Amino acid sequence: HFFAFAFCRPMAFAFLFILWLLACLNACEGWWDNGHMLVAEIARQQLQPEQAALLEALLRRWDREFPGMGDLRSAATWPDHLKCVVASDHCSHLPLAGVAAFDPWHYIGLPLNPFGLPLTEAQAHPPENPSIVWLVRQANFTLGLPHATATFAWNFFLRFMIHVLGDIHQPMHSTEFFNDCLPHGDRGGGLLVLNHSFGNTLHGFWDSGGLLYTAAWPFDDEQWKALSENASTLIQRYPRSGFVASGRLPNSVEGRGSPVDILAWAHESHLVAAQVVYSGWDLRSARPVLSPEYVPRAQRAAQQQMALAGYRLG
Repeated sequence: HFFAFAFCRPMAFAFLFILWLLACLNACEGWWDNGHMLVAEIARQQLQPEQAALLEALLRRWDREFPGMGDLRSAATWPDHLKCVVASDHCSHLPLAGVAAFDPWHYIGLPLNPFGLPLTEAQAHPPENPSIVWLVRQANFTLGLPHATATFAWNFFLRFMIHVLGDIHQPMHSTEFFNDCLPHGDRGGGLLVLNHSFGNTLHGFWDSGGLLYTAAWPFDDEQWKALSENASTLIQRYPRSGFVASGRLPNSVEGRGSPVDILAWAHESHLVAAQVVYSGWDLRSARPVLSPEYVPRAQRAAQQQMALAGYRLG
């Protein structure tokens, strides 16, 4: 959907083609990391090989500063790695950037307030600037300019769009939950502490697709193979036609090239949060106890959201 929007613009496509030629002349060549890369792989499988090559020619122009992040799948993790401030298992393969200024671009906290607690104006109506909604609208504006040719702008917003179009389909990136234990909100589930066997927080549990997808970038050969196989499995299990039939995807090529309606997608994701994430456990608690039935239901919902995100990205 987003890639189709870019390729539906002749000036943009011509610009990317020029970048691809330059790359050949010179070298001839957003869930946790795993979830973001899975969304990007599903999107990549929707593209023609030459389309993926054009996009990756642009991404590779930052290889010197961010080595190994010049493909669509790896680039999907870039906005999270940009936050790294200290070396760790997750932050040991790239220069430490320590950029936290873009953190609000990853979410919007639409309120989920089942007990009717009094909320502030900002809690009841979270500001769109800064938020994931504002970011996507800015990206649509910049990438929609008919004569925009600055490689920085294209590279920057392409990386963020690949990432946040995954983020918005993770239900906790669109939701702020309130109860008496958490009257100021649960920070998208980050303050809801779980039994260790399910991960540390409810947010982390969902970031991993219910602990199905926990591998961290960079991938080895076996992980790349598993990524491709997992993407193909989700495409078979949740085909595009099912989302078209439910009205969540357009039925035409023209519709696929339309700008992203990120706020509508946020409300969709928020509904999944209300119906699945915040369901089946004691909502009065700050320490959810997840039942054996909750886990497979959450995994199915997460996989369906990842598939949908991949189709929309592609």
